[in-house]
Amino acid sequence: MAYKRQNTDQLESLRSAKKTIESEFNGTTFKSMLRDPGNAFKGLENFVRTAKKLPCASVYDVVEGYIKISAECSEILSLLEGDKQSVTEMMLIFQSLELILLRTASDLSHFSMVGTTIVKKLVSTHAKLLQSSLHSVNHPFVRQCLTLLAAMVSQGANSAREVFCSLVFSKPLNSLARHRDKSGRPDVRMAYVQFAVSFLLCGDGSLVGQMLDTKDFLSEILNTGLKEDRISVVSLILSTLQTKVVHNPAISKSKKVRFFSASTLAQIASLYKWNGIVDTLTVHSQEGGKLLVRELVHNFLLDLCCSHKHGISFHDPSLGTAMRAGNIVLLQFVVGLKQATEDELVSELLVSILKSSPDILPRYFRETHLSFTPRMKGAWLDSVALLKKIYQAQPEVSQAFQLQETVSAHNLLSMVLVTSLPPVCNKTFFTQGFKLPSMMGQHATVSMLAFILRRAQRNMENRLDAYSPTTMEEFVLLYREALSKILPDVMSIVSIWQSLSKKKEGDANTSATELKVGKEVKTEDYDEQNSKEVLFKALLLQVLCLYQRVVPHLISQSRFDFSKLLKGIVSERGMENDIPPFLQCEILKLALELPASSFSWFRLQDVANSELIQGEGSVFHLLLKIFISTRSSQLRTLTRMLILKVLRDCSVFEHTSRELELWVDHLLSSEPLQQEQVIQFLDQVLMRVMCNPYIYLEKVAAMLQEAVCLQTEMSGQDQKGCNLPVSHISDRQSSFAVIEESETSLKGTFLIDDILQTFPFSAIVPAVLEARNKLLLNFRDENDVVCEYICAVLCHILHYQRDPLTLCLTLKHYDDELFSSENSRVPHSSLMLFCVYYSKWLPQQPQETQFSLTRPTAAPTALDFSSFLKTCYSEGHQAFVQDSFRPALEKYLSSLQLSQFTGAVNQVLLYLRSIVDAFSSLSRSHAAEMVNCLLEVLGALVLKLYNTAETQINQPEAQEPDEVSIEMNHAAAQEVSKEQILLVVFRSVFKHPVLEQWFLAVELDVVPPHSLEQDCVRHLGAQLTECILNLLQSSAEKIRALHALEVISSYLSASQQALLKELHHSTRWHLADCLTEKLTSTSEELHWRTSLLSAAFHWLSTTYKELKKPEVKKEEVMLRRLKTLLISPESVRASDWNIFVKCGLKYRYQDKEFLATLNTLMKRMYRNVNASKGLLAIETLYVMITSHSLFMPTILASHIEADSSTECKEALVSLLLTLVRKCPEVCNRSHLPVLFGAYGATLSLADQKLLLLLNEYEKKNIDQIEFQCLLWGPAAVEYHKARKQLGTSLWQHPSSEQLLAQLAPDKMLNTVTHFPLHRCLMPQEGEELIYITETEDMPNQLCLYDPSFLFPLFSFILRPESVIDCQKFVTCHALGVTIVALSSHDLKMRSAAFHVLSSFYEHLEGARFRDKKQLLYLLDSVRNGIQKHNLRISFVHTTYIAKVAQQILRPEEHMYLVINKFLLGTPYVGLSRVPDFFKLFYSFDLEHKLERQWMLSVLEEGMMDRLSFDLCEQQNIYHALLGFCSSPLCDQPLQIQIVNILKRSVRITKAAYDLTKVHGVLTWIIQLIEKRCLDARLLSAVIGLLHSLWFTNLGQKESVVQCSKAADFYADGSVRCFTFPVINDFLCALLSVIRHLRIVVEAKEVQSFLQTLASVLRSHKMALGAHKDAGWLTVHPHSLSCSSALSLLYCWGTLVYDQALLFVLQDLANTHNIRGLYEAGKEGVQVNASSKLSQSSLEHLNEVADSGMEDFKPLLLNVLTYWEPLPVLTSSNLCNDDIPVSICLICGTAHTLIKWTLKALLERPNESKTCATVNWLHRVILSHKTIAKSLITDEAVKVDLLRLYHHTCECRMQEKSTSKLDTLELFTTIMVYLLEAQGIPNVLQTSEMKAYLETPSVEVTKKEAGLKLLSLYIHEVWNGGKVPQLLLTHAQLVTKDKKESEESSRTPVIHICEDILSAVDFVLKT
Repeated sequence: MAYKRQNTDQLESLRSAKKTIESEFNGTTFKSMLRDPGNAFKGLENFVRTAKKLPCASVYDVVEGYIKISAECSEILSLLEGDKQSVTEMMLIFQSLELILLRTASDLSHFSMVGTTIVKKLVSTHAKLLQSSLHSVNHPFVRQCLTLLAAMVSQGANSAREVFCSLVFSKPLNSLARHRDKSGRPDVRMAYVQFAVSFLLCGDGSLVGQMLDTKDFLSEILNTGLKEDRISVVSLILSTLQTKVVHNPAISKSKKVRFFSASTLAQIASLYKWNGIVDTLTVHSQEGGKLLVRELVHNFLLDLCCSHKHGISFHDPSLGTAMRAGNIVLLQFVVGLKQATEDELVSELLVSILKSSPDILPRYFRETHLSFTPRMKGAWLDSVALLKKIYQAQPEVSQAFQLQETVSAHNLLSMVLVTSLPPVCNKTFFTQGFKLPSMMGQHATVSMLAFILRRAQRNMENRLDAYSPTTMEEFVLLYREALSKILPDVMSIVSIWQSLSKKKEGDANTSATELKVGKEVKTEDYDEQNSKEVLFKALLLQVLCLYQRVVPHLISQSRFDFSKLLKGIVSERGMENDIPPFLQCEILKLALELPASSFSWFRLQDVANSELIQGEGSVFHLLLKIFISTRSSQLRTLTRMLILKVLRDCSVFEHTSRELELWVDHLLSSEPLQQEQVIQFLDQVLMRVMCNPYIYLEKVAAMLQEAVCLQTEMSGQDQKGCNLPVSHISDRQSSFAVIEESETSLKGTFLIDDILQTFPFSAIVPAVLEARNKLLLNFRDENDVVCEYICAVLCHILHYQRDPLTLCLTLKHYDDELFSSENSRVPHSSLMLFCVYYSKWLPQQPQETQFSLTRPTAAPTALDFSSFLKTCYSEGHQAFVQDSFRPALEKYLSSLQLSQFTGAVNQVLLYLRSIVDAFSSLSRSHAAEMVNCLLEVLGALVLKLYNTAETQINQPEAQEPDEVSIEMNHAAAQEVSKEQILLVVFRSVFKHPVLEQWFLAVELDVVPPHSLEQDCVRHLGAQLTECILNLLQSSAEKIRALHALEVISSYLSASQQALLKELHHSTRWHLADCLTEKLTSTSEELHWRTSLLSAAFHWLSTTYKELKKPEVKKEEVMLRRLKTLLISPESVRASDWNIFVKCGLKYRYQDKEFLATLNTLMKRMYRNVNASKGLLAIETLYVMITSHSLFMPTILASHIEADSSTECKEALVSLLLTLVRKCPEVCNRSHLPVLFGAYGATLSLADQKLLLLLNEYEKKNIDQIEFQCLLWGPAAVEYHKARKQLGTSLWQHPSSEQLLAQLAPDKMLNTVTHFPLHRCLMPQEGEELIYITETEDMPNQLCLYDPSFLFPLFSFILRPESVIDCQKFVTCHALGVTIVALSSHDLKMRSAAFHVLSSFYEHLEGARFRDKKQLLYLLDSVRNGIQKHNLRISFVHTTYIAKVAQQILRPEEHMYLVINKFLLGTPYVGLSRVPDFFKLFYSFDLEHKLERQWMLSVLEEGMMDRLSFDLCEQQNIYHALLGFCSSPLCDQPLQIQIVNILKRSVRITKAAYDLTKVHGVLTWIIQLIEKRCLDARLLSAVIGLLHSLWFTNLGQKESVVQCSKAADFYADGSVRCFTFPVINDFLCALLSVIRHLRIVVEAKEVQSFLQTLASVLRSHKMALGAHKDAGWLTVHPHSLSCSSALSLLYCWGTLVYDQALLFVLQDLANTHNIRGLYEAGKEGVQVNASSKLSQSSLEHLNEVADSGMEDFKPLLLNVLTYWEPLPVLTSSNLCNDDIPVSICLICGTAHTLIKWTLKALLERPNESKTCATVNWLHRVILSHKTIAKSLITDEAVKVDLLRLYHHTCECRMQEKSTSKLDTLELFTTIMVYLLEAQGIPNVLQTSEMKAYLETPSVEVTKKEAGLKLLSLYIHEVWNGGKVPQLLLTHAQLVTKDKKESEESSRTPVIHICEDILSAVDFVLKT
């Protein structure tokens, strides 16, 4: 309790203290003290002392209290007036005002008006006082004045601007920035900085810009000791400048550049050496402060100098090569950064600036203080390091390649060199750098050289589509020339290497000497000493590699033997152990990079001595030793690659390089202790071959010739003089028959086959065999390892042979030579086994030899897959069919290594070919089994390779060091990838002659040469084809994934040829379509489509040749199929395309479908001109088209001719336009007369495309000024002829009158009235610019001129030097077209119109005719009314001006005076109102009708855009029109005009909405047509108004205009639904129109009405259902009544003169007294009373038939299906049409409508219409039994129902779909119901079929079976049959054999048939 009491006492004391303070000093007290002169300054002291503590919760806020009672602070401000105050008093006043302003700018911002008032008062009254105070010698007073000014600025942007404008910025004021307190206390400079920064913080963009422009205001702060300022001041300055200046979008970059000059930037950069005062709490030491400031200034300068968006850096696309001034400020700044080599941050800044502005790079190095002359000083090394850092920061690939515009190769090189070649790096730089005594200096020089070469390599390798290959080749050549001028020669680099090697030898000798004298040399010191040297050597080797890649000519010019570089790295022992592996790899990489001729590989070996030489071998010998001795897999791989490269680079092994790999790889299979002997043998053999290859090549050729002769002898053919094997010749001939590929692929295929047959093995084979024989004869012992090595390699070579005869003969020849020698002895077992093995391919068994007596009895045990397969093949058929074969195969397959797959596949292929060749000599079953087995093995190999190769590569098993064979395979696996081996295997398999020749050979009748019987041929061909197909099926997806489909292209071509036999002249295309559907989204789809594409091309080409009279429908179908199939040009054969184009142009030149298809295909086939190899060149195509005999008649066809010629002309022009765009080089000046002659200057599609074609010619710089004088159309042709005949000297250019005479007045007037507002003057980028008619009532486009052509023509006519008849210009409506163009939506079109008007005005001023002044005044009035350049004027204004211009030339008319009176009364034509509307519309003149009609005509023609509608809406013109039209004063012509105005208006979306919602135009229409007698023209106008109003509101105006068939509306279910009341009003208005349709109205208007009514009824039905479901129905819904439906049917009968229908309707009208229909019927009967139609009636009937009545009938059918019989109601709230409605009328109406509907539907059956009609019949018939009874009494209706039912059943059988099944089910229900109405018992009620039909969940098959059976029943009993015999017979046959079958196996059909049989029996019995 005591504690609580104590707290209470403390609170009370605080409250009392606060009250005391308030009572002592508050706002009122302060104000009273200020009013007292004696206490004023005492009050200020108290105020300042208290205000400094605020805001504080425990202290009374005297500031707030004061400004509440003194909003202007007048008491304080008054102290500044009167006598001069002392400095102390002034400081108190300033301090008080400062404290108030600071509060109003922060927490008291709601009193901001107080602060603003204080600022205004100070600025307006005391500005001089403030200015003078700043020049005081009292620094504290100056500081106080500056802080007050800063507080004034903080009040906002306006206050800041006022303060800024009131100050005079002079040198004394700016010098305040220099007043610094050396003791570190707050000084004048700090206050000045805060004052200046306040403007940036509070001012707007314009004020900041003014500050930057003010001289020495802000810059003085930056230039006066910035690096000595406090951290807080530096941070404030930099952060404010960055946010308010650098990142301010209102500050332009040029203004930033002027402010941040080079000197200013240098002062800012001095902050890197900041030495000011630390005044922040986060930093506690001077060093920490330095780091913070350095980071601040670094980020600021990076943002300012490197940002193209915010900073002062300008982007120069030319990279400085355009010699612009560029970033001169940045250049001066970076040149001044002298500490860049010393300070890391400054270095980073310099590098970043030069990276963002590479254009200043060359100039920087010209002006920099840094020295790059090589010398051994630290400064030079630092400079080189900075140089390298600068260029490393530049992009690796030059930015010049990213330019959107292409440049020449010279300019491209100049830009590339800017960022890739430092200007200081020249030949002198490198030469002097290499001569430096220190390795460090040499290393720096070589490092720079390596960098330049790497950057050059990246730029040379860059390939862009923007530049052609020729340009890039020229660029690379120029690049190399430029580098050659600065790079040192190769020997200078080599000399450095040699000097390092000599130094190392010297060091080694010194070390050896020291060891001899007993001194110790530490290994660690030695390694440390040589580590840099090793890296330097590696760099030298990399530079030599780069030389070879970048400047190979410098390497080739060098005579140096690079073998000398191996000295010290490679010795007789192999790689030196003390050499790091890194350096060893680099020397091998260099050897791989350089050409083989740069090394002396075989120089040290003496080839004359036949015995092996002991001692030092050749360099190549050393490589072999390295290959077998090294334990590093990387070194072994590199050595292997180098060995193969050395051998391949000579021409001896050009086509047998794969064999070299076998000789090298098998070296590792020998035992390590015996490898030396094998190496010496192989080295000797290779030396002999390399030194004298022709001896062994001749031996190969001789053996090849012997094999040819032997094959010729065996085949019994005389092939003398043939140098190739017979097998090769037959292969080639058969390949031509089977594979019909393109010429390019043929050359590639046969080239490979020729190589394999001409070079079956290399020259090494005879050399090895020869050396083997000598070796075995001279050295009898210890040569087993050599024999095993030779046999192993030769066995593999044998397996790679396509035709092994040549190799086997060679082996036999040398074996015979060996065994026939006197010194021969029993050969090694490997030789014996191999001789037995290869003898299988010899034509006869060899003679008995010495080894034959000791031939082994059994083959050795298989160790791997190859030996296993070899053993099986040697044993014959039994080995392959044994049960143990497949398990053993799986075992050896699993042990296969990646490198062994290629040999295994080739071994299997060799066996396969051997079996096929010997097929006739073997048992057919045995041979077939072996073929099948070998192909299965082949497939298993491919599958195993695909599944396991990746694992072997990515996850190699752990290997022991001594497992040499495994290491060899692993090295081989590292050398090649899985994909490469797969490709090799697939090419070996599918390019093998056996597989290629026998695939589909029997089917294509191209069986290769053979000696088999016909049965064997068919059997072998079928078996091979089936197996190959399986192999293709399993491999195709893998081949496609490898992007190597060309491997199986021959098989696809063979399949295609087989397919073509089945698909000639479209007989089986439906089967192809089924296959296409099945293959969708599969891997075979592309190939199948390609085959179909070729077949389609072939069909069309053949049809064009054979049929002179085209089969239009078939050809159109095939052309559409062609467009669907052709997806990419790669899938098209060049020959197919070329033949199709040639045949089409020859035989179908005037076929529009062909030309259109060719145009479409051209765009796909010639996407890239360079890539279209083999296709007809575009230039050739253009010549073929334009030189055709039908070209001139087609292109010059006039629109007056038949439509087909016009459409053909359009298609031809489109084709020419595509060709010109693809290849502009085809443009020729001589083409222009023809093009101008064909051009009609209209908006037809052909003329629009011709104008685009002329534009393309103009882009090709073909001048058309000369041809602009040649007119256009036929006149152009005549003038061209005259010019040709008379010559240029006698021929005269046509005058302007002749040019204007070509303009047809009616077309020009149509162009004025229906000006295309959306037509563009110039083609837009990427747009076709084809203009389509906007509205349905616009005239044909042929009746409108193209303004895109007219305005250039007018501009040409109105040149200043030309003479023009201005009156003619007006009368031909040229001025009117120009005026209405001011309403165009295209800016360029309006600009052209303004230009033409300006030119015409100048001519008009000098013209002389009567009405000149009025026209000038009119143009002046128009010009005065246009307030903005190129302003778009409303179309109603331009129409008014155009009509006025025409009226001025007719002074005899009444409107002349009226218009002149209006014009003279106003200085300008006001564009905000319709000119003079109300005066003319409500005129009381005697000619008021004429004036009103003229004004309405302006609105009728001018209501085309939104601007016009808005003007009329603003003036309440629509209100006036609607009201006047409803008054008795308005006659019918005026009513028609007003309706037409509304019709034009409602095409504008906003107008349609407003007129519907706001003006109630629907109700107005109903009131307008309530008259008993209505004019046909007014009715047509109303129909058009309703049509436009509905579809514009619907949002589908354009689609409706382009649609001509009702089926489109009928099938469209995506129509947007209005609110129901609006739709109901539309329906009411349309129903009101129906009763007036008896008036003779054009068929087009009736069709438009039905179109609208159908759409409204559909929307009405949808909305009514939705409103009923939601319970929102509040209005009475209208519906299609009986009288309305019959009236529509009567209108149809009247239009088509259907007398029978009219008589039926007349009887119906008479019977039921249908008033409107009765009157119409009487008129119709009177008209058609005569038995014969008059001639006029016949003509009218023909017109009706030609007017598209086929489209009329579906619309009427659609509307009538919305009629439904309503129940008879007696409610009083029914519509007039429904009182009273009798049942008889409903039945009669239904009968008539159904009868007509069935008849119409049977004439043109349609799936969607049938479905809708059946649904309607179901609703009508099943809901009214009386209607059903009336229908069955009409035999015609019954017949039509049965016919339609039969058609529905047939459609369901032909095409099975769920929707058709549902329709058939409904129709079946209707037919059964009608049968029941006839008295026939309902079978559905007595059977279970009803459940099948009415239950939704029943299976489709059950339902379909029931419907099918029931259709048989309906067809039989419909016409009175008592017994459905056909149905019973069918059911009995179905159930006959199924009675005893199990219940579970019975199908739904059986159950239904049994049910039907029992039901029919029951019905018949009862």
